[in-house]
Amino acid sequence: MLQYWTPEPLFAGRSVAVLGNGPSLSMESIIDLDPRYVIAVNSAIRLCQDAHVLFSRDSSWCQKYSTLIDSAWSPLKVTTKLDAAKERGMLLVRMERRDSFAAVGHPAIRYGMSSGHAAVSLAISMGAKEIVLYGFDCRFVKVNGKDRSQWHDDYEEPRRQVYTTFVQGWRGWNAAAKARGCRILNGTPGSAIDEFEFLEMAEAE
Repeated sequence: MLQYWTPEPLFAGRSVAVLGNGPSLSMESIIDLDPRYVIAVNSAIRLCQDAHVLFSRDSSWCQKYSTLIDSAWSPLKVTTKLDAAKERGMLLVRMERRDSFAAVGHPAIRYGMSSGHAAVSLAISMGAKEIVLYGFDCRFVKVNGKDRSQWHDDYEEPRRQVYTTFVQGWRGWNAAAKARGCRILNGTPGSAIDEFEFLEMAEAE
């Protein structure tokens, strides 16, 4: 019988990068990151094959890109989806709806409406003291004359309304993370997510 995995404090006291899939993400933007402290969300694993964690809460992505999951060098491949855990041998983590982040060692992470949200919750559950978001544009960007919401072509472009919902979904996460002893910074230039301080501003302090 498949059992749920309890997040381990492998990121205790560390700064962790979470890689989304917005159009700003590129190999150049993450080249200096230490993969031991990186969570790659879905197709972001293409740009960081040795990210410590490959994370997805998207069953359709896990099914379509099973070869990518199998070939990734990530020591931990984690999902919230039972079918993905069964078919791909990924670690299954439980999500629960709550306003706060669970303490390290709790068997469930806080619910997030997207894989990006849930990956941040996972990083906190693994003890991160700081999280930096890369590729979290949460908006359409003009690239070579075309509106793009992703850096790749693995997905169909979503309806624009989805990003309004995603941005709203971050409300309250800054204060909740600080209450758990974690600072979240947005390392995505031009991101529509205004819940967190931007990395360049923090570095200038």
